[in-house]
Formats: sequence, C-alpha cells, structure tokens
Amino acid sequence: MKKLLISLTASLAVFAFAAQLAIPASAQAQTPPGFCYTFTKNLGEGRSITAADASALATVLSNAGLWNAGTPITTYNDAVASAVTGFQEKYAAQVLTPNGLSYGTGYVGASTRTELNSLYGCQTAPVTTTSTQCPAGYVCTPIIPPTTTV
Repeated sequence: MKKLLISLTASLAVFAFAAQLAIPASAQAQTPPGFCYTFTKNLGEGRSITAADASALATVLSNAGLWNAGTPITTYNDAVASAVTGFQEKYAAQVLTPNGLSYGTGYVGASTRTELNSLYGCQTAPVTTTSTQCPAGYVCTPIIPPTTTV
C-alpha cells in the first residue's frame, strides 16, 4: 500500500509539473474564421522568415497549443523550432513516419509544409477555360489546367 501511495504521489508531482509548463488555454489562439495560409518555403533556424510566414506560423502553432498567441514570431529561433517539433510529433503519422523519423526536427520542409497546407492552406478552385472557337465538325473539350496552390 505504501509503494502504491508513493507511486501515486510521484505521478501527481509529474502531472503538476507538466501542467505548469503547458500553455494556458487563455493564451492559445483560435484560428480566425476563414483563416488560410499556404506555406511555400522551407523554414528553419538560420533562415530568414517573412512577416507573413511568421504570423501564419504563430497562428497555426498557437492553435495547436504549441505557442503562446500573445508572443509574435520575429525570428526562427530555438523556441520556434521547438514548437514546430511539437507540431511534427502531433502529426507524426503524416510528417515523420513517411520519412522514417520518430522525432520532430523543428525544420519546416516538404512534409511539414504539406501537413500545414492540408490543415490551413488556401485552396483554389481549378480554372476552367472554354473556347468558343471550335471548328465545324469537331467537338471541343475544355482544357482544365492542373490545380496549383499559391
């Protein structure tokens, strides 16, 4: 019984410590209605980050509970890389596993961008063009260009 009590006390201490480290719900942002952003570049430590990329990254990371919404991202530093690592591990099946990784890297490369864009990317409808100049006796089929994200 004493061992069980010690074990429970230790578990509660670990839980209390983890709760202290967690970002409070009031500091987490909710994704604004209609928010979308398509990430097009690799992001990582030592690379410059645009204001638009930084703002969008702060929004998605805080929405995931990995960043304090009141703290803007101005540079891609260790704290940002740590939050990105958390995102990668949260979506490990989509980001890490296909690349043979078990732990996040903190680098926003192709797989991480793909997951970010699947969650928050701005989807554009395919453009259909039709020609009114179809020679007599022929059936013209509209050309639908491949869908691209901007």
